[in-house]
Amino acid sequence: MEDVPLANDEARGTGWWILAAIAGVAFVALILAPGFLKARESSARNSCQGNMERIDSAVQQYMLELGIESRAMLVAMIGTEQKDWEKHLVGQKKIIRYSPKCPTGSEYVLNPSPDDPPVSCRFWLEHPRETRHLYVWPRTGS
Repeated sequence: MEDVPLANDEARGTGWWILAAIAGVAFVALILAPGFLKARESSARNSCQGNMERIDSAVQQYMLELGIESRAMLVAMIGTEQKDWEKHLVGQKKIIRYSPKCPTGSEYVLNPSPDDPPVSCRFWLEHPRETRHLYVWPRTGS
């Protein structure tokens, strides 16, 4: 009579193989996770940076159209909060067609001081550790 392997022996070997495969996938995920998180943060930062530059360009264009000389005067007229300046800059026949959305869900703020960046994002201001150089970009005029 031949020795016939029992079903339990085969199942036991398959179980270890599955366990090893799951452990391998978990190990690879642990190694790759920081890179994915960093890429996600970098993408959010770049998107936010682009939005702020777009808002700054719109503010400069609006100031030229109205003949306003300083950001402080403009901010005194239209306000610093996003809900305030959107009324003047965002719309179908205005400078910015669609309202810029921050990837973090935060709002953009106009800064009246010439010493500060023209536009800031509340999230990055409140979390400076995550992005030290985000909301300061080379200005293209003032």
